[in-house]
Amino acid sequence: MQNFDVVMALLVVGSAVACACAGLLILVRMPAPRRISWTPFERSGEAIAFLFEDEELVDATPEAKRLMSLGPEQMDEWQRLMAALSPRFPDLGAQLSDLGQRLRVELPSTSGEHRLTAEWRAGLTRIQLDDLTHDGSRAHDGIALDALNDELADLRATVDSAPLLVWKEDQAGAVRWANSAYIERALARDPDSETLSWPLPQLFPDAPWRQEEGTSPDDPVRLTLDCPSDLGPLTVRDTHFTAFRTRAQDGQMVFALPADALERAQASRREFIQTLTKTFAHLPIGLAVFDRNRRLAMFNPALTDLTELQPLFLSRRPTLFDFLDQLREARRMPEPKDYRDWRRKISDLEHASSNGTHIETWALPDGQTFRVTGRPHPDGAIAFLIEDITSEISLSRRFRSELELGQAVVDSLDEAIAVFSASRDLILSNASYDALWGTIPDTLMAPRTLAEASDQWREAAQPSPLWDRLMTRTGTPEDRVPWSGLLRRNDGRGLHVRVVPLAGNALLVGFSNQPVSKATLAPEVPSPQDSDVADRLPDTAEAVPPVPKPARHG
Repeated sequence: MQNFDVVMALLVVGSAVACACAGLLILVRMPAPRRISWTPFERSGEAIAFLFEDEELVDATPEAKRLMSLGPEQMDEWQRLMAALSPRFPDLGAQLSDLGQRLRVELPSTSGEHRLTAEWRAGLTRIQLDDLTHDGSRAHDGIALDALNDELADLRATVDSAPLLVWKEDQAGAVRWANSAYIERALARDPDSETLSWPLPQLFPDAPWRQEEGTSPDDPVRLTLDCPSDLGPLTVRDTHFTAFRTRAQDGQMVFALPADALERAQASRREFIQTLTKTFAHLPIGLAVFDRNRRLAMFNPALTDLTELQPLFLSRRPTLFDFLDQLREARRMPEPKDYRDWRRKISDLEHASSNGTHIETWALPDGQTFRVTGRPHPDGAIAFLIEDITSEISLSRRFRSELELGQAVVDSLDEAIAVFSASRDLILSNASYDALWGTIPDTLMAPRTLAEASDQWREAAQPSPLWDRLMTRTGTPEDRVPWSGLLRRNDGRGLHVRVVPLAGNALLVGFSNQPVSKATLAPEVPSPQDSDVADRLPDTAEAVPPVPKPARHG
């Protein structure tokens, strides 16, 4: 039991020793309290002095705080002090960058009237400004006053050199202050006067905020300056302005920016739009331009004529869907069978038009036909062109009907006919020709030229000099005479061949069945020993007199 008490006593003593050592270690590691020899800045009238820890302001005299307030409020204390003192101490920042090594820096001002003393002690920086003029009235706030004067001079120089008009109006609208640009314009309006009266003359007596009560100052206002015509070169200066206003304590400040370039651009734009409008007014094609919000922005008179929509409705700038709905109600577009499907097609139409891929033909109930073309425009706009192609469609249909009628007439002939163009391409044949030579029209195997057709004829008929004559007589003046001949097919049937030159150097070749005797046909291949027999054979080609044209009767 006594041993247990001894052990417990040792443990208690050991714990106490350990706690004492830990406490001593903490006290050793704690930094010693900073001893500052400078007294707090409490009394006004002392020298202008600042106390910084790094860049954080620790203390300052009342006069120093007044000087600090002259700097930009958006900066911290150190940067604000640098901004306030830099005009008189240009290299202040560079001189204070190594103050921790130099411990003390003295800098004279550019005017020689002030001195800046900076000291570094125990991590603190003390900056003091002294007035060297020994003038009691400037001892405390001379630097602050000089800083204010410098800032005022900079502001005046900035406002006077600004390329815009700036002036201040009181509650009654009188001009109480203006910059040099405003005064220069005021003097230019009265060249006989060298001075101005007070209050300053109003360059814009008809400004909207003077004519209309409750005009919002946040809205820009367009102003025009009336210049006498006898001012010479001054008349070419800016006469159009965009004015912005801000409220002041006893009135308002007005800033008028030159807007002649903008005015010229807008005038050019108006003239361009007028030119386009006049041009579009004479177009027979209806034009409808929809902006990026799909509202009608421009249309021409032809659109109202073709769609029968009232100009009043179009002038209200309907949307694209409203425009098409109105066309549907006026029966100036194909009637959709399914309205939902039609609305979906309208969305597809809009998308296709924005890509420049929309071309559609509308067959109207009254028989008219419209061609609708969608074209994309800059800034997401879409232009629709509506063209009446009824006459074109009618002409195409009539032309197609005449072609079909002509083909039917040619197919009804017993004579096999093939017509070749000036380049000797096959352009027309009838059913008798296809049946005679076994051709299948509109296929790749069908002959397409006179040479290909002649090869087909040679294979199906016995040799004859007629083929060579057909290929060599191709359009010279002496060959513009119709001619004919006889030949025999391989199956023994005789054919009468008729060759007739047509207008445009075209050529017609006709074949008709005709029984012929052996004596009237040329031999297959004349041999030299039979040349006397060949001389006695009659010429197989006989001239066909041209058919006289019937006389025209009035």
